[in-house]
Amino acid sequence: MYIHLKTCLVLSMKKNDRQLRIQSVAQEISRYIDKRPNAAETVEGVTSWWISRQRIEESVEVVENALEYLVAQKTLVKRSLGRRTLYMKAK
Repeated sequence: MYIHLKTCLVLSMKKNDRQLRIQSVAQEISRYIDKRPNAAETVEGVTSWWISRQRIEESVEVVENALEYLVAQKTLVKRSLGRRTLYMKAK
């Protein structure tokens, strides 16, 4: 029983840490797009160019989750360009 509770607590902490990372990246993306309202980029481009170079490299998955969060908040929109998806500031 104790081991199961400990495992659940660790998994819960990891989930909370992941959520905090996603929210932090989303805030950084929002600041970037506020300064550059005409910017548009793919997930990979956002990961490479929009996220602060001082930040420890974030995984593409975390950045993608942050972008989708911002789309759901109507801060960003996404557009298909061939087989790629671009994210840009919502008008």
